[in-house]
Amino acid sequence: MRKLTNIFLLLSLSVSLCAQTPSEASKTLEQLVSRLEQETFIGSFHATITQDPTQQAMPLNGMLEMQREVFHANIWTMEVSYDGVTLATYDEDNNELTLSYPTPAEIEHINPLMVVRHFARTAKVGWSRLQPKGFVSLDLTTDDDPEVEKITLQLRSADLLPEIITIKQHNGAGATIVFKQQQWSRIAPVTNIPTNHEGKPQPYINDLR
Repeated sequence: MRKLTNIFLLLSLSVSLCAQTPSEASKTLEQLVSRLEQETFIGSFHATITQDPTQQAMPLNGMLEMQREVFHANIWTMEVSYDGVTLATYDEDNNELTLSYPTPAEIEHINPLMVVRHFARTAKVGWSRLQPKGFVSLDLTTDDDPEVEKITLQLRSADLLPEIITIKQHNGAGATIVFKQQQWSRIAPVTNIPTNHEGKPQPYINDLR
């Protein structure tokens, strides 16, 4: 009886996944990208970064606000913002502010949601094998990106807030980003980095523009 029960559960899961077509998966991705165009995503995150599959993954904590290509992020002692033209990076340890005009290719891979936004243009979209209750999971694959091979997105079903993003690169490197305290906001990301940090002199300006 127990085996039969397990079989029926597997069958019901299979029917549920089959009922969701690839076109519906693409529509879900389009809805996420549309929200990123119209609203600001805000969330803290914990990431594990793998540069070399043979080495231990590196942990990383931070905060991200993003709408369209405009974003603001805090990662350890770094503060990064992009207003659509200028990339500003403040290094608290060295009290240095670097200003630059990044290329489109650099911006497309600068944070996990930007990677998703760029990837969505050419990716083949399908449903992930596992669909946790209360979430939708998508697999994105493409041969057109020189760095990224596959992205798996886990989104909240109710509001499409990203919960987990897994990025796999062609060279075996990758990252898993887990978001917490996520929300959508109508307030645009703050893109100005203050230069009057408490207890520190004016930072050294490294202007690469």
